[in-house]
Amino acid sequence: MGRGSDAHNFVNQREIIKLESYSITNKKFSGFIRYETSFLFKRGHSIALEITDAYEGCEVFINGVSAGIQIIPPFVYEIAELCISGVNKLSIEIATSLERERGKVKNASPTGITGKVYLWS
Repeated sequence: MGRGSDAHNFVNQREIIKLESYSITNKKFSGFIRYETSFLFKRGHSIALEITDAYEGCEVFINGVSAGIQIIPPFVYEIAELCISGVNKLSIEIATSLERERGKVKNASPTGITGKVYLWS
């Protein structure tokens, strides 16, 4: 079971239009990146979330409740049990490594969500 979605104090919020490595925006960033959106759901249906690629650890929250942590892509979560009928809040937190803080910026791996995100019903 994951921690509550308020566990991190996120600052410097910005709208992300294109999912790509956050290291393109900030080469020295390490820590957690949170992506947020909302979606409609009708109880009684099945729904899964798939994130095709992300670096490194991935935790998904539905309405503030953790759906779990995964570390190997593709990241697939069955989320129907956490959804309510109507509007649901989706938060995806990606934990990056500390390699940028250790001075390994030149050949650092990507950060954040670098693939696609799908809601399957």
